[in-house]
Amino acid sequence: MSKACITLNLFRILTKKWIIDRRFFIKSFRCASDLAVNHRIVLDPLCEEKLNDGLKHKRHDGIVTAKRVSLPRALKDATFNLIEKYPVSDLKKKSDDLVKYLWSRRVPVESDVILQQAKQLELQFIKEEGVEELSELSLEEREVLENKLKSKVLLTLRKKIYHWEPIRYDAFRSFLYLFGRLSFDYNAAYQVFYEISRRAVDFAPKSVFHFGSGLGTTIWACNSIWPTSTSEHFCCDVSDDMNTLARLLLQGGREEDKMCIPGVSFRQFFPPSQKIKYDLVVCTFSLNELPSRDERLKTIEALWRKTEEFLVVIENGTNTGFSMIADARDFVLKVNQNSHQADGINRQAEGYVFSPCPHDKDCPRVSREDGTPCNFEISYEKLSQSNSQKEMEKGRISYVVLRKGSRNAQIAGSSWPRIVRPVSTPSKCVHLRTCTTSGQLEYSVITAAKHGRDMYWCARACQWGDLLPAATPDEADSTSTDSSYCEEFRESREPN
Repeated sequence: MSKACITLNLFRILTKKWIIDRRFFIKSFRCASDLAVNHRIVLDPLCEEKLNDGLKHKRHDGIVTAKRVSLPRALKDATFNLIEKYPVSDLKKKSDDLVKYLWSRRVPVESDVILQQAKQLELQFIKEEGVEELSELSLEEREVLENKLKSKVLLTLRKKIYHWEPIRYDAFRSFLYLFGRLSFDYNAAYQVFYEISRRAVDFAPKSVFHFGSGLGTTIWACNSIWPTSTSEHFCCDVSDDMNTLARLLLQGGREEDKMCIPGVSFRQFFPPSQKIKYDLVVCTFSLNELPSRDERLKTIEALWRKTEEFLVVIENGTNTGFSMIADARDFVLKVNQNSHQADGINRQAEGYVFSPCPHDKDCPRVSREDGTPCNFEISYEKLSQSNSQKEMEKGRISYVVLRKGSRNAQIAGSSWPRIVRPVSTPSKCVHLRTCTTSGQLEYSVITAAKHGRDMYWCARACQWGDLLPAATPDEADSTSTDSSYCEEFRESREPN
């Protein structure tokens, strides 16, 4: 290749890089212009001490997202045994259709909302008919008009209001769910349990209550994180066919074999007694099967009463899933506020948000009302009908982990900002969007020159969902909403 061609190719590469960096700057500026900007981030002293003792930056305590999670070998083998034993035509297409439907579902519309819209439509149609007072009409004319209005209102409501109905998981639909959602559900539970194990190092659940246990993926995830401590798994799912399938997975796909994880029991109905408590209570992808908001909150209240240490709620990372998670979070925190009685504190109801929020204040995502959910990305290996094929996909979850007791600042990461969007790492700087202890969403640009080498490399090692091991010297003066961070960004882009 001639020198002229090499020079031309190099010029093209540099020009392309300049265009990409310029577009990135403009996009970052627009996305962060309405966020509080934190200029005075410093490395947390505890993290700095560990780095001085030899800890690598990419292994700091804020790294709480698991990497390269795959299904347990026994679970994968059991799944393929069942697929071979019970073949289904067009299994992939049918399971994909079910998964798409699950992602598109919304919460049922409340009865009072339907009634309010019906009244508004009725008044609108009466005006369109040119009738000022119904009393002016004869009995027969009124009856004819009322029947006409009723049919028009019902027809309009059917078109406008989302038609929600519960999913009945029979044997066939449960099998489709197995192929389409097993890996995603397992990875979602594993990621949340992994963070609990990283931050609450002394916690090892002896008993676990699985509400809406489905395929039993939370059993497998719990066993992967705490393989020796758990002696009881109480599973509750209304579908008997789903319970049967979960049991078969634990039996390796063979009915005559014993379950590979001991202490597992299945029930179809919620236990009425509130006296028995469990160290860990889990509710995954189940709240949208309940017909109303009151039913969902009653269920959360019952689960919170059965919780001894941790309550975990996980849903799809959509606006619908996030709204249910936000309701559950706010409800438990409200119960916590009501537990401070005149004669002391009700220790059975007291609790706080362990993850993902570093605070117990109102969720800033809900306050902004911009239609953006608080969600986190997970990678998972999608099942295929061939055991040799591997296909990685990404999905998003919304979740909340609530813990009994009072917030302890000594727990690792309890006051560190949560990274709530993908981390951008152009040359010489790191762009972060975080949720902080002040209950605000903040935007930060971290450089080695302004924040130190350790802070820079710790931030660069973080991913979406991790904790930034940072502290703010004076929180009262640490944030501003001006655009001076642009100068910091431009300085970080200048060559040395």
